[in-house]
Amino acid sequence: MKITSNLLVPGSAMQNTIKSPATENVKTSAAAPSVSAAPISQAQQALRGMPEVDSQRVAELKAAISKGALDTDPASLAQTMMDYYRR
Repeated sequence: MKITSNLLVPGSAMQNTIKSPATENVKTSAAAPSVSAAPISQAQQALRGMPEVDSQRVAELKAAISKGALDTDPASLAQTMMDYYRR
């Protein structure tokens, strides 16, 4: 059996024929707004209003590093990053 990428091309015959009632129900139910969507929408709006980078915190960290007040152990930093991405 030869595996090709033809099934992933939009408009291919296989993609157009695969439609199940379960898939259609998921699409319509996901699009319908619900009462529980209001808090999520409010949270998203609040996040949009926040800056991407906390400039004040960045300035504080830069000052602490330049003064030597902040421990910058590369091994510890690397371990913390690895632990974060293993979650």
